[in-house]
Amino acid sequence: MVEKYYIKRCFILLTFLIIIYGCNNKVSNLSEIKIKIENTEIKFYKKKKTYSGKIIDVYKSGSLKSEFSTIDGFKDGDFIQYYENGLIQTISNFEDGKLEGEFKSLYNNGIEQTITFYLSNLRHGSYEEFYVNGKIKNCSSFYKGFKIGKSYEFFESGGVAIYSF
Repeated sequence: MVEKYYIKRCFILLTFLIIIYGCNNKVSNLSEIKIKIENTEIKFYKKKKTYSGKIIDVYKSGSLKSEFSTIDGFKDGDFIQYYENGLIQTISNFEDGKLEGEFKSLYNNGIEQTITFYLSNLRHGSYEEFYVNGKIKNCSSFYKGFKIGKSYEFFESGGVAIYSF
């Protein structure tokens, strides 16, 4: 008898949590959102309140153009942009509205175009750029937004230029 009561309570609690999560899992189209730039920060609002939830944008054709989430009006989590053919154009991560971690852009054939890293909105770490055939084009290093060390430029003809910073 006690076991049935426990199972029933767990079922009710689980159902309640699913309903609450489903109600809070908001998705809005970018056209419904107001964007404000305040002191170099981009904030997202809906109905005059900072927006928390997922935001999508679509092409005229209806295919997905971009998707990202906000918390208290700031981008937070993965930010993904798509080409109209459905392939990923860029993927990056935001924390409290600032670029954080890996940023990757791709050509419309799916080949990587650039890979770099950010720390609190500043390029920090390696930067690599590729030709559309996948061969390396440029590579550099950054420290808190400043290019440091040697930077290499690889030409399609086979030549290499080295720059020091």
